Amino acid sequence: MQRQARALRASGLDVAPLPFDVTDHKAAKGAFAKTKGIDILVNNVGVRDRRGLEALDVADFDRLLQSDLSAAYGMCRLAAPAMRARGIGRIINITSIIGELARPNDPAYIAAKAGLGGLTRALAAELG
Repeated sequence: MQRQARALRASGLDVAPLPFDVTDHKAAKGAFAKTKGIDILVNNVGVRDRRGLEALDVADFDRLLQSDLSAAYGMCRLAAPAMRARGIGRIINITSIIGELARPNDPAYIAAKAGLGGLTRALAAELG
């Protein structure tokens, strides 16, 4: 992260890395409070567990949805008010073509990425 920040600063951008666990809403809220505002939010989490229906228990499925989908929603909720107040901002959610396909032994990742695509379209309609 620091290497990327140095490269961006060298190109003239104002960059301040704030590492935190995106599944921890309190930590995310604290990180956002340290900023002057966010111009671009990129949600790019992709945790995978390639176990099938009978092997992947509900708790692990929920954990993957939390990291790959719910955390993105939380980050959007934190970023959107300041973007709206300033009249500018971009939210980029990185999904995957796998969210549109069917494949065995990857139900949580596929569900999360399909959900993230739907969330992106819904937020575009609401905020766009």
